[in-house]
Amino acid sequence: MSTPLNWGILGSGRIARTFADAIEHSARARLVAISSRTPDRPDIAARFGGLPVLSYEALIASPEIDAVYIAVNHAGHVGLAKAAARAGKHIVCEKPVGVSLADVEEMFAVIGESKVFFMEAFMYRFHPQIRRAVEIVEAGTIGDLRFIQAEYGFSRPFSSHRLYRPDEYGGGVLDAGGYPMSMARLFAGLARRAPFANPESVQAMAAFHEVGVDILALATLRFPGDVLAQISTGIAMKHGQVARLYGTGGNLVIRSPWFGGGIHGGRCELVLTRDGEEPQTIVIYDDVWLYEHEVNALIDGVAAGRTEPEAPAMTWADTLGNMAALERWYRASRKTQA
Repeated sequence: MSTPLNWGILGSGRIARTFADAIEHSARARLVAISSRTPDRPDIAARFGGLPVLSYEALIASPEIDAVYIAVNHAGHVGLAKAAARAGKHIVCEKPVGVSLADVEEMFAVIGESKVFFMEAFMYRFHPQIRRAVEIVEAGTIGDLRFIQAEYGFSRPFSSHRLYRPDEYGGGVLDAGGYPMSMARLFAGLARRAPFANPESVQAMAAFHEVGVDILALATLRFPGDVLAQISTGIAMKHGQVARLYGTGGNLVIRSPWFGGGIHGGRCELVLTRDGEEPQTIVIYDDVWLYEHEVNALIDGVAAGRTEPEAPAMTWADTLGNMAALERWYRASRKTQA
């Protein structure tokens, strides 16, 4: 696509600023405007280099904008995605795409009728280290994949932030939990020569803050073919950001599964250990900015006439499966609340 695609961003928080940098770094995209619930705040325009700051409705209606990035709190994703699709805008939507499977199914019904490109923004799925890990598992290098571990926990002190607000679906499961769940589903699918798999059973345990949000949550998953996974997430301590894949002939460790070498690209490592052999470090370098991969994926998809990305990115069916699994994890974990 020779002419840069014009973008607008729905939301003005930290992740919106990060994605704005990625758009501006791409020679194939142009950021036209930002939007906010409070567009008259002068600090928003200042943080985004003086770009126009519109209301959500005005940005979606703008004929100048071809694609939108939805960066509001996840409870607002579905409504804005439906509005953007009806306006003919292509969409990258932050994760999780919604807070219930029913809402997401309704959203896809609207998007399907609109014929626009839609993609859930799991940036790690585009990183070359994940593609290399996929190749290793598919080649049988670690034997038959039997067990998956994936973690994403971070520390956020208690505050009025949405993560500590039950009315905003706060807590770890419906925030960072989408990462380990999607990782487990990706590789459990590859174990069966499919692009993803959905868990047959979800067993959960969680610890809760006094305000009612989960601050540490674990799940044990069983997938078809007796592939098992243990996943965890949390918002009150840095308990891990790693993924491990265990097969009948060895294992593979993804040391920085979610961010690779960093948001501006860089070096990362996989550690491959085959039974009876010394560990082998596989160095991967990516010179594309992490979130720029998502910008380029939408542009490539639109140019090719597609409405969804190609695996291992999150296809529509993969997004629906992940939302269903997250909903099960969320409900199961809340049953353990004291």
